Amino acid sequence: MTKKKAKSRLGIDSVEVLGHTFKIVETDKDEDLLMDRNVTMGFIRYFDSVIYIDSRQSLQNMEQTLYHEILHAIDFISHNERIEYDEDTVNTLARGLMTVRMGKA
Repeated sequence: MTKKKAKSRLGIDSVEVLGHTFKIVETDKDEDLLMDRNVTMGFIRYFDSVIYIDSRQSLQNMEQTLYHEILHAIDFISHNERIEYDEDTVNTLARGLMTVRMGKA
């Protein structure tokens, strides 16, 4: 029997950042979210082009985590595979992006 794929809560399966496509994986597996032996809410694997998002979060937190990881991707790609922005900066920018609303003209 084939295992049925879980429906995406975010409603997307990839994102393109500065010409690089990252697959979005919603997961409840701690091993996908490990960084320095700590479980995170999201994790980006730059060279595998995958962003993991912890699906055990609320949808709003998942969206903010996705913005957070996209900002890490922008930082990494823009700075020739160097990380320049600290976590506080990325968190602040991600929270700010979550509040942006655009109106129609």
